[in-house]
Formats: sequence, C-alpha cells, structure tokens
Amino acid sequence: MISAIYGVNGVSDVKIPAFKGREVFHADNKNDRFTPSVHVVHGNLTGEEAKKILSETKNNNNFVGKGYTANVYKIGNYAIKSPRTDHSDKYWIGVGNGKILKEYAILKKISEISPDIAVKPSGLIQKKGFYHIVEDFIKGSHPYDSKMKEPNLSDLISKLTKLDKNGICSTDLQSSNIFFLKDGSARLIDFGSYSILSDTGKLISSDALSVDLFDIYFNDFLSTNAETKFASSFFNKNRTDIVCDFKNYADNPYLNTKSNISNFEFRSLYTFLREDYVKNPIEVLKKYVKSKGKIYHSGMLDFLKKVDIDADNDYIKIAENSSPTNKIEAKEALKKAIHYEELAKEVLSNPTEEVLKAEAAKIQLKMFCNPDSWHSSIPHEQGLKDAYEQTIEILKENIKKTEGKTKEYFEETLKGIQERFKYALFSEEQLKIPDNENLIKKLFSGKQNTKSEVKKYNIPKIMIFSAFCAAAAKFIEYKHNQNNKDNKNKKH
Repeated sequence: MISAIYGVNGVSDVKIPAFKGREVFHADNKNDRFTPSVHVVHGNLTGEEAKKILSETKNNNNFVGKGYTANVYKIGNYAIKSPRTDHSDKYWIGVGNGKILKEYAILKKISEISPDIAVKPSGLIQKKGFYHIVEDFIKGSHPYDSKMKEPNLSDLISKLTKLDKNGICSTDLQSSNIFFLKDGSARLIDFGSYSILSDTGKLISSDALSVDLFDIYFNDFLSTNAETKFASSFFNKNRTDIVCDFKNYADNPYLNTKSNISNFEFRSLYTFLREDYVKNPIEVLKKYVKSKGKIYHSGMLDFLKKVDIDADNDYIKIAENSSPTNKIEAKEALKKAIHYEELAKEVLSNPTEEVLKAEAAKIQLKMFCNPDSWHSSIPHEQGLKDAYEQTIEILKENIKKTEGKTKEYFEETLKGIQERFKYALFSEEQLKIPDNENLIKKLFSGKQNTKSEVKKYNIPKIMIFSAFCAAAAKFIEYKHNQNNKDNKNKKH
C-alpha cells in the first residue's frame, strides 16, 4: 500500500551522510553528536512538514508493516519507513538505520529508470542520526489476493525485466512486497536488501557494503550505463556463489548476474502454485511462462544485442586486464548468452506440457535452495538433491521427446544447471520430497484439468465415443440377425 511522489531530483543529487562507528546508535536516542532538530536530508518536504511527520510517528503504534529492522507507519497521505529502535542488540538498530539510507538511494535510482516500477520516495529525514523515508500512501492488493491474472503478471514481469537489465536485483520479492493497483499495474516495495551490478561487472550486495563506504562508492556503481556493466560481467568467471545462491541467478547459464524473475519465482510464485490459491494453478503457470518468454526473454535478448565487448571503456579494460578470461572468451560467452535468450523466447512463448513441467521443476529447485523457507515438512538441505535430480530427469526426458529449437533449449538448460551444481555439496542424509508437497506431482499427476480442456476435449470425445459405441452395437446386432437368417436358409 505504498507509493510516492513524482518530480524529485536524481540519485546523483543525494548526499549520503557517513556514520562513524556503531556507538552512535542508541535505542534511547540521546546521543549528543547529532543535532536533535529534524533535518530534511533530501526531497521536497519542508522542515515543518518533517517535524510534524516524525512527531506523529513517535506516538503512532498502528504499523502498516513491521519488519525485523524497520517499521512502516501511515501518517495522513504518507507512509513513513523508520528503523526500529526497540532491539535489545544495538547492532541491529545500526543495521536497520543503514538499510533505510541504502533503500532511499536505490529507490531514487529506480525512480530515474522508470517512475512506475517501485514505491517512489519523496524525502529522507534525519533526526539524531536516525533516518526515515517518506513515501505516498496508496491502496493495492497483494498477488495472492489478485489471483495473479494475466495483466498483473505481464506488467510485473515487464518491470522486473527493466530492473534486471539495469543490474538491480531485489532479494526479497515475496508476496507482501508486491502490490497490484486498481488498474492491474504492479508496484514493488521494500528494497532494504538488494544487489547491484558494479561498473566492473561484479555483483555487490547492499548488505555487504558498509555505510561508511556507501556514500563514496554508491554513485560510481550506478553511473555507468547498463550495457557496459554487462559487458564487464562477461570477463568475470568467478561463480563460486551461484550454487548456494542459484535461486537468485538468471536462468541463462551464460549470465553471471542475479535476476528479480528468479527471486519472484521461488519466493512468491512457488507458494501460489502449490498452496491452492486458484483452482487451476497450471493455467497460471502457463500464462506466466508465456509472459516470461514474450516479455522477459524478449527484453533481455534485445538488451544483450546492444552489449559491446569492444567498447572503449575504462571499466571493461579493468575487467579485461584483471581477469584471466580474454576478450575472445568474453565475446563467445556473450554470443552464447544471446543464443540462449533466443531459444528461451521462442520456446517459452508457446509452452508445451514438457516446457511447463521443466519450468515448474526449476521453480521447485530454486525454492529448495532456500534454507529459510518453511514450505516443506522436510529440511530443505535434505530435499535439495531430490529436487535437483527431478529437474535433471525431466530435462533428459524432454530432450528425448522433442526436436529442433525446443530440444536445443532443454539441452542448454540441462548443461547450465549441471555446471552450476557441479561442485554442490548435498546433505549426507537425503530425503524424498513428499508427494503432497511435490509441485511437479501436484501439477502434472493427470488429475487436474482446466475448464478449457474439459470443454474443448473431454466432452466432444465422450460424445464421439458414445456415438461410435451406439453405431457399433447396431452393426453387431445387424450382423447377428443376418447370420441367423443365413443359418435358417441353410437348414431349409
């Protein structure tokens, strides 16, 4: 239920204040190192507006949202996100305050990319070292409430694609952080944690970047054009974190980048498909996969074609010189990445049952890569191998059944997943995913039929079969009577 005001300056105008040590964060908020008066760090708010907002927040216990490190309040037409100060461990007070600062900066950048992707911040307020984001308050519905109809999915995928192309990835795209407005368009909230693709093509986690360094490096991370960042990424072959973080990485095995699409799939879509939010989840999966092919893979294909490994750019030169991977190998990797997007665009845009089954298996595999998920009755690390082996088996079966580009897509996907899990260390005790919790068996057990399938196939087949049986019965009766007449004539 959060959005924000248009018309504010770009992130390059934001002066990010530095902090000097953990000791400045106190729950009693009595540190004298900071001016006790309210200060508008950035935005269109006046000092009086800021004072009024924070005075009301102080006495407002009606949270719109409450997280581990921050609270969100509704004050008039605004939503205010503030760091929690009630932790017994003061370290987390500091972490929450740092997250507020980092979130404001990335929301400003996202608003520059497109003002309708995420909540738009209208101001950043500081008081005694604590930061508060001010945003407009609007109403909307969460994905599960909206039933994720096709227009919702299409708009959401379109916006996640824009973020992916700019190297910005949220790490928390659960249902509660996605809103659909009355017109069906999507808005994202809560960017307390995210990753950004740096100018040298390396992924930087916002949580890993200290607040003291954030103001120094943040603008540099976001100043270079997206094509250059992706070009640099092809010189970085270090994929040691992809196995443990497979759930967040792009499906394209030749991209060393994270993806909002993958995060959405394991955090939100898996639950929606498995937990009976709709009567025909396979229809939702089909619509999602089609939109993924037509919007996401089509968008990434067009984008990657603009990436130039030969661009005369300092960042690409740095990546080229510091990496053992030479320019020829980088070009080859880019070529393969483009080809994979071509295959994915064509195959997913018109998905067969084999394609849907493979995509469902990948979604489940991503979910079992998440040790914090509650979706299964068995520990995720003990069910991961089963999820992996199911995915591999389905892809191998599909390769035998198909041909042409569809077969090639399955082959490339299989090779990519096997490569990413090549050094995976599975738990010594492995368990099978229970049938009633297995997304593949739930969707493709043969018990589920969509309304369109019933109307289009089952009823006509029954009618044809009945007519055939009736005609056959009459023919048998006719032949039987004819034989009786012939026998009588022979006797006479």
